[in-house]
Amino acid sequence: MEKNISPEIAAQWISLYFIGITSGRFISGFLTMKFNNRQMVRLGQALIACGIIALMLPFGRISLLPGFFIIGLGCAPIYPSLLHETPRNFGSEKSQAIMGIQMASAYIGTTFMPPLFGQITSYFGFNIFPLFIGGILILNIVMVELMNKRVDKRGVPQWN
Repeated sequence: MEKNISPEIAAQWISLYFIGITSGRFISGFLTMKFNNRQMVRLGQALIACGIIALMLPFGRISLLPGFFIIGLGCAPIYPSLLHETPRNFGSEKSQAIMGIQMASAYIGTTFMPPLFGQITSYFGFNIFPLFIGGILILNIVMVELMNKRVDKRGVPQWN
């Protein structure tokens, strides 16, 4: 039991993450009329960072609830926006194969990240969660920005 929260209550609270994703996908549909895919990805990354900060605030259990929701809200636009950018980033002739790799990677991540986190928490405890998510966020930001730099201003892929 971490932060005096029973596993049953923690499982209920983490559902706020999934409510955040669901809400975020709905809201993202409207925001895409105003923002492009890259802006949507960056907005999502910023929201995830805000959610991580909320998890780390010293307000006890009360900051966990909005933190989980905001992280879910931030995750919502990233995957669809990156898929939508695939033809621009890799060229239309390669986009179908790349999208397959993206989808397979997403499934591999959802399969292996929970047990990996479980192993990590057996050594460090659940308080490592914000740092774990923060590390993944930093990796996401670096990889997306490196990809964006490889595509020139006209949207022509620069892959050799």
